[in-house]
Amino acid sequence: MLLVSEPVDELIYGSLRSWDKMTFQDVAKTGLKFGDEDEDPEEEKAKQLALAEKYEPLVAWLKNMTSSVVVNVTLSNRLVTSPCAIVAHMFGYSANMERLMNAQNSRQSKGSGHEYAKKQKSLEINPNSPLIEGLLRRVKQLPGEDEEPDRETEEELQEVTSILVDGALVRSGFDVPDSNIFFERVDRVLRRSLGVSESAKADTTIKPAPPIDPEPLTTTAESPKPSVELPEHLKGKVEIDMEELPDYEDEPYHDEL
Repeated sequence: MLLVSEPVDELIYGSLRSWDKMTFQDVAKTGLKFGDEDEDPEEEKAKQLALAEKYEPLVAWLKNMTSSVVVNVTLSNRLVTSPCAIVAHMFGYSANMERLMNAQNSRQSKGSGHEYAKKQKSLEINPNSPLIEGLLRRVKQLPGEDEEPDRETEEELQEVTSILVDGALVRSGFDVPDSNIFFERVDRVLRRSLGVSESAKADTTIKPAPPIDPEPLTTTAESPKPSVELPEHLKGKVEIDMEELPDYEDEPYHDEL
């Protein structure tokens, strides 16, 4: 594995493709091959087919729920502990490339090709994650097409899925479509887990400001103009000179070039 850390490295290796009979592939994009897939025993291949069949209901449900964010949902061969990840298609923008293009103020970064490349993302789910297994179990419990729908359960699963996808976007380096909506969802989930009412409001009582002195500057018979009253420990040590500014409203306006 070759680790490249400079922002422009992706542009270079994306154009280079291969060197000295060595083919480069971006681990942040779909189609990742480890090189030993053909050497897998029949037992391992049968296991992968069984997983694909097992998770087919969840994959179909996620494709419908995430169609506005990703163009495909697949089982992952790269994830170990994370429940899911967002990866770019071969001709789509990775998170790094998307940041570079968004930072440019050019016609290319605002055209239809730019928007198309931004949408070319795929959601990969980890079939070994307990969270994904739990989501599969809940999806399989949903009523069928010929049964009365369970709106409350469907809305809850939609919210969980949205948090999963937004979390995968952040973990993969992308920006969430709307950060305010994302944190509102997280807030609702936290409230439910802590037994707090979702409609409970925060105490917004604000301590009132102290009253304003209508005459903060004092005047005396000896000094009819406003003055500053110094504390006792500063008297004789500090001297303040005040100058009255002219009233420009009574003077003609002069435009100086």
